Amino acid sequence: MVIAWTALIIANIVIFAILEGYALSRSDPDAGITLSRYLWEASKAWPPLTFLLGAVIGGFVVHILWRWNPEDKQDNRG
Repeated sequence: MVIAWTALIIANIVIFAILEGYALSRSDPDAGITLSRYLWEASKAWPPLTFLLGAVIGGFVVHILWRWNPEDKQDNRG
């Protein structure tokens, strides 16, 4: 399962790099949209998006990085 999660993370990084590289290589700004521009335009269209993305990312970080020690056999929270 570790390999699958690692592959998924690497695939996301590669796809992000390809899309950002494509968007930045265009001379016409409308030919390719970067992630930051997409989020800006989506937030203009629907303002609660920024708050919801922050809540989801914050919840994910708290869930993943909360104080849990996988090496401790007495700690069965994970």
